[in-house]
Amino acid sequence: MAEILNKDYLKLLRSKFIYYNKFNIANDFYCSSAFPYDHIKNKIKQYINDEQISKELVNGICSFYIPYDEEFCNSLCDYFYYWIGDKIYNLVKNDEDFTAIINTIYTELTTHVKDLKCKCSSKHKTKENFKNVKIAYEYYNDYRTLEEHLKDNNKMCDADYHNYLNNAVKTYNSVFNGCAEDIQPEYCNQLRRFISDFFEHTLTPLECNLTNVNSEVRHTHSSSSTESSVLGDRPAIPPHRSISEDTERGSAPTDIHVPEDTDSTSPTTDKYMSKIITNVSFPIGAASTILLLYKVIRYHYEKYKYCTLLLILLLIKKKFYMIRILFLL
Repeated sequence: MAEILNKDYLKLLRSKFIYYNKFNIANDFYCSSAFPYDHIKNKIKQYINDEQISKELVNGICSFYIPYDEEFCNSLCDYFYYWIGDKIYNLVKNDEDFTAIINTIYTELTTHVKDLKCKCSSKHKTKENFKNVKIAYEYYNDYRTLEEHLKDNNKMCDADYHNYLNNAVKTYNSVFNGCAEDIQPEYCNQLRRFISDFFEHTLTPLECNLTNVNSEVRHTHSSSSTESSVLGDRPAIPPHRSISEDTERGSAPTDIHVPEDTDSTSPTTDKYMSKIITNVSFPIGAASTILLLYKVIRYHYEKYKYCTLLLILLLIKKKFYMIRILFLL
């Protein structure tokens, strides 16, 4: 059944759900014990005076300690650039500091994660028009998913989705047309380094119809109530999913963190989730999961090892006590 497209659908776009989410959920557990976490963080803080953002950027490097499929890796390296740039754009004082942070992060990435498949190299040339180029880059890569959203849901959308789509189309057209001039800005050449065929053809503009949410929700609720009375309640959907759309974790990490507020997902939204989930690469993804599980176990062991030893001693004592009883019998 068709739904009104909203911000929950935007969270399922490939750019956000598959790529940026990997960096957002990463932490120092992903890194090896020899990784110079604080040293790199302090390097970044020379250019931006923000402890939290500096930590998040180093965590982003740590996310590459999970082995990825080579093809997926290429896309992930590119998204990493736009993720970094978005974090620091409003914090740096000038273009030189922006470039210095980008170069620092990519240098540390290639230095400390060099034995893994991801061979990321910086394609950065200019900070010019960064925000608009980032939007155009994401729109180009998310285009098929957006197109499918609109087709499956009769182009109905709420204000959040409508504003996002209109802004994305407008920005994409602005970037595309700006690079069609005889004298092109430097950012045009940089964008070609990320998507070689970006300017080969113009994407058909997408649009949705702003729909009265309240009336549609009442209709949907009525239909859902009838369906539930006949079929019973749908099984609960866990708030965390393991996915792989361009072969994730292992082929790339598979434990993608679904945003917290999606535990009331609808049947149609679940359909898009399931399409992503069906592409999981299990064998390598399982290895990645085991790696993370080991790190979690190690952490909790260090935290509770004395409790564990005490429990073992108590069990041994209980065992000897039972043996004594058997001998007495």
